[in-house]
This record gives sequence, structure tokens and C-alpha cells, in this order.
Amino acid sequence: MMARINPLFEFPSAVSNTLPSEVYLVDDNFVVTVDMPGMDPELIDVEVAKNTLTISAQRDTAAARPEEARVFFVERPSGSFRRRFVIGSDLDISETTSAYENGVLTLTIPVAASSRPRKIPVTGAANGLPA
Repeated sequence: MMARINPLFEFPSAVSNTLPSEVYLVDDNFVVTVDMPGMDPELIDVEVAKNTLTISAQRDTAAARPEEARVFFVERPSGSFRRRFVIGSDLDISETTSAYENGVLTLTIPVAASSRPRKIPVTGAANGLPA
């Protein structure tokens, strides 16, 4: 039932706070935004397996500084990053689009046409059908 109310919700993860995210609905699309500053878009992986959306990436902050640099402190995280979301069957994963701009990954996942609200016309007896 939760998937019907919210077809995209977070899968518990020990590292979820390393990729701050936001999920919202616009028209018939779920939009997932993930803060991923400093990531190489070619090293970002978005995968769907069964009902799980996984976003993962690699970042090596040490590689960006000269070898001879004397490091006093490091606050920028480095290494592997991952975020997982459970996806309801109400979404059309095959039509998902992605964009990476200004350090933010945006995924747009449309609600499946069969799950969208639709109007059913009501006709009167004038068309020959019983009222």
C-alpha cells in the first residue's frame, strides 16, 4: 500500500547522508535530485534492479592536489558513494531521464500511464444504453 501512496521511497542505508537527496512530484513525474558536487559525470552510475534504484559514484579528492602538497586537514569526502531508493510498480523506469548540472544529479521518472488518474465519460440513455 505504501508504494501506491508514494511510489518512490528511500531504502535504508548506512551511507545515505553522504548524498543529500530530495524527491518530489511534478505533474506526472517523480523527480529525484541528489547533491554530488565535484563528481565526474562519467563516474556516476544509475542502475535499476527489480524495484531498487541505486545511484553510486566515485570521487578521489586526493588526486586533485599535487603530490608534494602538505595536507593540514581534509573535509571533502573521498571514495565510493551510494544511495538507494525502492521504486513502486507505478513508475515507468524505461522512460527515466537524467541530467548532471552544477553538482546536482536530477532523475525524472514518469508515473506509468496505467497509474495516472483519468476521466471516465458518463453518457446518458440517449446513446441507446440503459440508464
